[in-house]
Order: sequence, then structure tokens, then C-alpha cells
Amino acid sequence: MADQIKSFNISQMDLGSTLDFHKNTYEFITQKTPETLHIVELATRYQKAIDSLSLVVNRATKYIATLSLEEQDIIRDRLTGVIMNVTRAHLTSPIEAKRQAAILLDAVLAPYKGVYNHKYAKATQEIDGILRVLAETANAAAIAELHLEDEVEQLRLANENFKKAQKAKFAENKERSPLSDTDSDALKDAADAIYREIVQTVNAYAIVQPTDEINDFIADMNGMIVTYVQAMDGTSSGGSTEKPGETEPGGEDDNEDLPSVEEPEPGGEGEEEPDRPVVQ
Repeated sequence: MADQIKSFNISQMDLGSTLDFHKNTYEFITQKTPETLHIVELATRYQKAIDSLSLVVNRATKYIATLSLEEQDIIRDRLTGVIMNVTRAHLTSPIEAKRQAAILLDAVLAPYKGVYNHKYAKATQEIDGILRVLAETANAAAIAELHLEDEVEQLRLANENFKKAQKAKFAENKERSPLSDTDSDALKDAADAIYREIVQTVNAYAIVQPTDEINDFIADMNGMIVTYVQAMDGTSSGGSTEKPGETEPGGEDDNEDLPSVEEPEPGGEGEEEPDRPVVQ
């Protein structure tokens, strides 16, 4: 009887395991070459399907721009806090010039109290407002009186850096959007479907035109399939929920066929079988 690639319920594998299985399968294909296995066109489509699936399985959940936004926002919050707290502390200063400077600054900063609790977009506009009023001549003199020039300058830089990071975030989201909108189940199903076509084709050639390369490929695949079936606790296309037997060397099961994996009828995996194998 001709060697055949065993069938199993690949649809029950999780996304990461499916990607791993398809990558290993494609590696076996490249080792024997698609030409030898008579699946040149299928192999090309299979590689593209695997690449697409890889993008959603390994897509990033944290982005560099996000980290930069958080960092710059923390700096802005701390600097606005220092400016406002120092201003309030000098409202009761016994030094008249400092007290008057604090009174002036407290009045112009009053509309911006709580800025560090606001969302990014609102905080950015409010800090623009703070910097604008502090740059006015009278207020700039008050800032100098309280020795807050460095804090104001660093606040300006942090706000500019935040805006740059925000633009980088826009660009990252532009690249990320196609992936976030992608149905990972659909990509998995596409890769699985091509894999089934490959199995059907190779199994057909194993019957009508067997070669050592085809038989070696089938043996490699069957050895790998057993491993994945065992990892799924024995779930197979036959519906078994028992874990494949694991016996010690020399045990009675040593020579059994692949556990929990079905032997397909010639011509495919048992799904809409033709009357005879179709060789492409």
C-alpha cells in the first residue's frame, strides 16, 4: 500500500501552534523542493499564506512611540507641578518681590490647574497656553524672580518632544491599522486550506507516481504530525479525546501506526474524494 500523509484536525490547533506547524511543513517542502513534490504553485501560495499569518501572530502590542509619549508626558507633568508648587509656596514669602511675583503667576496659571490629570491632547494644548502666557514680558520677569527659567525651558522642550512622539505614533498606527483590521481566523483558515491541497496532491502522487523523495517527505510529515497530535492531547480528525499511548521502549505499542491520526483514502484526506487520484 502506498505511503500517505496522515490526516488530523488541524482546525483545532491554536493560532501560534498552527503557524509553527505550517512553518515546519514548509521547511520540509523546501528540503525536498516543490518541483519534486509536484506542488510548485501550491508552495508559492503556501509561503504567502504563512507570511500573512506570521504578521498577525507576532504583531506588536506595544510601540516605541507609545513609550516615548508616556516618558515625555511624565516629564511635562513633573515640570508643571514644580512651577505651580513653587509659585504657591511663594504666596506667603516674606520677601515682597517674590510674593508679588508669585501672586502674578498664580493668577495667570489658575486656568491650568490640574493640567497633569488631563488626557494627552488636552494637556498639550494647555501646556502651549502656559508657555505662551509665561513668555509675556511681565510674567517672564516673575519667572526670573522665582528662578524658574530652567523649568519653563525644559517644559517647552518636553512639550515639543511630546508632539514629535505623537507624530511618530500617527505613523505607527498607519502601519498597524491593516493588521489590527485583519481577521486572524481567516488567515489561519487560508493557510490550512492550502496545506490540505498539498496533502491531497502529494498523497495522489504517492499512489500513481511514487518516488523516494515523496516517500521521505511523507515520513517526515507523519513524524511531525504525531508530535502535534500529542500536544493537542490526542484530538484528531477521528474525534478521539484520548492522549496517544506513550509506552516505554520495548512495549507492546512500539510498532503501532501513528496514534490518533487517520489513514486517508487514496486521493486526499477523505473530503470530497474523487473517484481516483487527480495528478496536477
